[in-house]
Amino acid sequence: MRCLKVMAVLALAAMITTFPAQAERSYLKELFGCAGKVCVITDNFGGNAEMFEKAALEARRFRTKIRIRRHCYSGCVLFASRVREQVCLEPTARMGLHYGVRVWLYLPFEQKVPSGHFATPAQLEKYLSRLPYFYQLQHIYELPDYGDDITAWALEEDKMPYHGVYVLTREETLRYWKPCR
Repeated sequence: MRCLKVMAVLALAAMITTFPAQAERSYLKELFGCAGKVCVITDNFGGNAEMFEKAALEARRFRTKIRIRRHCYSGCVLFASRVREQVCLEPTARMGLHYGVRVWLYLPFEQKVPSGHFATPAQLEKYLSRLPYFYQLQHIYELPDYGDDITAWALEEDKMPYHGVYVLTREETLRYWKPCR
């Protein structure tokens, strides 16, 4: 009987070691296409703030160096503000800020369309371009957390547009991030 238990444990251990470990989701790879000790951001125009927060946690955990080469707007700036000590800006880097906006779509009789109803932003855009009569759109503007100092400066200097993006000057960006060497 004891021999049977030992064999069962050994068989279980063999099964566990032969199955590959499930790969952990990489937000750095998903958002920026990065997979290594250095992540070069070329063109990122933002997106889901929660994903950028998770990418910042991942970058901190793996001590990933971040080089921003070109466009880094919205959620990307939020990310870069969370890992400033690991970020450097190349001379061509462009950092862009704006108010966050959430769009809710209501069917007639105030029935809200579930947020997962549209698989992609393109599907939502196509749908909104031919919005049926009696449907309503609600835009909710939110103040993004770009970090206390950046957010306070942007509000004080009126650099946080509701529509479009304010692109910081090189001088403005170097107040918050270091240049690449």
